[in-house]
Amino acid sequence: MLSAKLLDDIVHEFLIEIFETTPDLFPPTMVSSEKIPTSYQCFRTFRRTSATRATEQGVSSSDIDVVNRLKTNERAKGKRPNVSMRQHYTQLDLLLQPFLCYTRAM
Repeated sequence: MLSAKLLDDIVHEFLIEIFETTPDLFPPTMVSSEKIPTSYQCFRTFRRTSATRATEQGVSSSDIDVVNRLKTNERAKGKRPNVSMRQHYTQLDLLLQPFLCYTRAM
């Protein structure tokens, strides 16, 4: 397994390269590549970004909560997570397929 620091370093390297070739892919507040390491961290940036984009596109809160269930399971540390029975019995591997198809179609 890669440490979060090593993963961050790898992602930062790629993002800096992308920023230097195509800066318009980044938010207007990103004025230099020096801000990339403080603006993007693997442990939370991707989760926050996906929740934000889903909210912007009108995805329901319950759908976002189901997808974010992985985080809830992590917090439970081997115990049964505090989720609704519907979420408890939902098979994530079956649920992820529509989301994967949706992202490929975009």
